[in-house]
Amino acid sequence: MLLLKKIFSVLLAISIPLIAVGCEKKGSIIEFQCFNTEVYVQSTQNIPTKVESAIKSCLLDLENKFTTQSQTSFISNFNRSNQGEIFNLDQSSFQVLSLAKKIYDFSDGYYDASVYPLAKLYGFAPYKYSASYTPPNQEQINAELKKVNFNDVILDYDLKTLTKNSNDVKIDLGGIVKGYAVDLVAQILKDNKITTGYVNIGGSSLNLLSVDTLGVRHPRKPLGNAILTVNCKGQKNLSVSTSGDYEKYYKDNNGNKYCHLINPKTGLTTTTGVASATILGVSGAESDALTTAICLLNHDLVNAENSNLITFLKKITQTYSNCSIYVVFDDGQNKLLITNKIQGENFTLHDTEYSVANI
Repeated sequence: MLLLKKIFSVLLAISIPLIAVGCEKKGSIIEFQCFNTEVYVQSTQNIPTKVESAIKSCLLDLENKFTTQSQTSFISNFNRSNQGEIFNLDQSSFQVLSLAKKIYDFSDGYYDASVYPLAKLYGFAPYKYSASYTPPNQEQINAELKKVNFNDVILDYDLKTLTKNSNDVKIDLGGIVKGYAVDLVAQILKDNKITTGYVNIGGSSLNLLSVDTLGVRHPRKPLGNAILTVNCKGQKNLSVSTSGDYEKYYKDNNGNKYCHLINPKTGLTTTTGVASATILGVSGAESDALTTAICLLNHDLVNAENSNLITFLKKITQTYSNCSIYVVFDDGQNKLLITNKIQGENFTLHDTEYSVANI
């Protein structure tokens, strides 16, 4: 029997003194299920019923397009289609796929939405888990790995069409869609003059309209523990994403860990030592994809400046000049918080076992 650890919990613990459930009744909290997870929208301002309806309608529309669980969704239809079949894209589908392609190229393929066949092989898709799941063997991994190639998904930027270049390629945009969705919801709120609070989808994708602090969950301690607190004062409309190896995983009888983050180049689940990666200040969709890629990169502690991880983080900071990055590295012996921000000024580190490494 395998030990299954499935935690439907918030990856980011938000500390917002002005928007606390325990304060006065004024303001609004919206809670519902979408994308197989919890959605929270909270503000000190009143959110009218028509705005709440618009938010739910927006999210359910995205879910119906991008879910892999429904046979009638756009993604499921694409995955079942034959080589050469062409799909016309609406605005949101085109935008999500354009961003997925952008980060695929930017990350040299470490973010790859066509990793879906491997996610199914390991039991992480379509969002169904079993306590008796048997991890795949190398032969099975190699067979599915041949199907992974996002270049076989052809996006025509002029005609706004999608074409399948291989019968085997299948995609899942669920991760990047949540980031895209939080920004859409935040825009709905702003369009209706609601400028305080936050949008939270599954704890891993957020948009902070106006909050003071953000606590980042400790990836090696129980839920409720923050490894650091980010100072967000003065920052508005801030997209946030976190990916990590600690939320969706199982272990076999020998204690080997199988995480939902899968390397599209090797077909293996991540063992890089990157416990979590958090990015603030990049669009929700892009930061979702970027944090996934970060978790799959190796860090050379001896030659840190030239490690794959540090090289990629520098590339991100050069491209997205206003972003904040917090990477928790923990390989069991070395404990680092790798960041481009200043301790004490931009954030407070709560676990003294971790050393700060600036990039």
